[in-house]
Amino acid sequence: MTSILQPLSDKEIKTEVARQLGREHEVRKIHVSLVRGGDTVFHDGKVKTVCFNDVGYDSFMGHKLFGDSYVLGRKPVQRIVMGAGA
Repeated sequence: MTSILQPLSDKEIKTEVARQLGREHEVRKIHVSLVRGGDTVFHDGKVKTVCFNDVGYDSFMGHKLFGDSYVLGRKPVQRIVMGAGA
């Protein structure tokens, strides 16, 4: 069970990704502006595939993913590299 108040550590994210996908994958931290449609990310405790409609830009908040600005770009997005074992 993930807690909203306490973020997961890198190790916990890798473990949760492996549990949800059935095997280990490489997880990379990237800036929210580098996410593109078709990428797979770890968002709100779930592995999600990004659609082109999920990525946006707001003149006030900046780049957004699933409506989240990732603390105005200061919080990295956890992108999962599919096909790469860890």
